[in-house]
Amino acid sequence: MIHLPMLLLLTLVTGPQDTVSPEYTQWAKYKPGTSVTMSMTSEVAGQKTETTTKTTLKSVSDAELVIETAMTMLIGDQKIEQPPWERRVPKMLPKIELPKEASTDPKPKIEEGQEELEVLGKKLKCKRIKTTTEVAGSTMVSTVWTCDDVPGNVVKMETTMGGAMESKTRGVVTAFEVK
Repeated sequence: MIHLPMLLLLTLVTGPQDTVSPEYTQWAKYKPGTSVTMSMTSEVAGQKTETTTKTTLKSVSDAELVIETAMTMLIGDQKIEQPPWERRVPKMLPKIELPKEASTDPKPKIEEGQEELEVLGKKLKCKRIKTTTEVAGSTMVSTVWTCDDVPGNVVKMETTMGGAMESKTRGVVTAFEVK
């Protein structure tokens, strides 16, 4: 699982060039049937949502892989089960051209480190990336812990935003099976 901000950060660091998709790399080393389940809780403006997402590797080729995602959401006391959907992840990402003019947006503050987390009774050596960004007068702090031993790489995530749209999101791997 890779998120758009991480993809954009990768592009800023490496420059605009064709590159192997990090998501492809994270999943291609496993066999079909490998899966990871993540549980997340979000609170936005007093509304709490719980989401469980199971991501399963369906197929791998030299050009792409196919991932199936199934999601269940609990909003208040209403349970919503979405039918599983598949998406193709190409091995190569196209060249991305960034605007040449200087951006007036503030640059995010990025802190990296290592941290050992205990997940599912296992101690995992994780990479931690904490990003602090100013967005529309509010501060957003996002921390992601990743580990190459977990399918999809993401082990835990936390995001908080202050200001008028105060929100908190937390997610952690609750199961994974390697084939």
